Amino acid sequence: MTSAMPVALILSYPLLVHLAVWLELPVIQVLALLVLALGLFLPGLRQGSRFTWGLFFLVLVLLCTVGYLDIAIYLLYLPPVVIPLLFWGVFLHSLLPGKVPLVTAIGERARGPLSAQMRRYTRGVTLMWTVFFAVLALWSALLPWLLTNMQWSLFTNFINYLLVVLLFVAEFVYRKWRFQDHDHPGFLDYLKIVVNADIRKR
Repeated sequence: MTSAMPVALILSYPLLVHLAVWLELPVIQVLALLVLALGLFLPGLRQGSRFTWGLFFLVLVLLCTVGYLDIAIYLLYLPPVVIPLLFWGVFLHSLLPGKVPLVTAIGERARGPLSAQMRRYTRGVTLMWTVFFAVLALWSALLPWLLTNMQWSLFTNFINYLLVVLLFVAEFVYRKWRFQDHDHPGFLDYLKIVVNADIRKR
């Protein structure tokens, strides 16, 4: 339950943002940002990290300021851009010379050494996710200029994440079809492997 709380807070963020935009209530915009900050900082706050508490205090001051100035909506434009950029950086870094591609590393951690063919494939999958997150970040940065706030919220809080899920599932299905001679885990087991890899630590 304790470890699930940060995840629950982060997952509630898109819903709060969409509600804030729909109702046009700045106070919910600030609340959404506070919930996201709590979800990100809660583990460090519970451990009593002075750095985390100091950073969280600065976030509170920032949120009070943007709430008072009624400009919280501009901060809401940032997470849909920053989050894909963080994933893009992780995947791209793993493709640098001397590094093990992220998808390859996850596969070898779960199954042991991979064949040369599977290593090439997982490197390609890592590259695919690198390009995908770069495009997603650019797309999300352009949306506020192209759409209404309601349309922007629909895309960045729901459709973008749906695209991530669809690509994840499609790659899993394609891999099972292409490498039929391999002993693939079931989808739920595969999902557990990815979650247990804890990409955040990279």
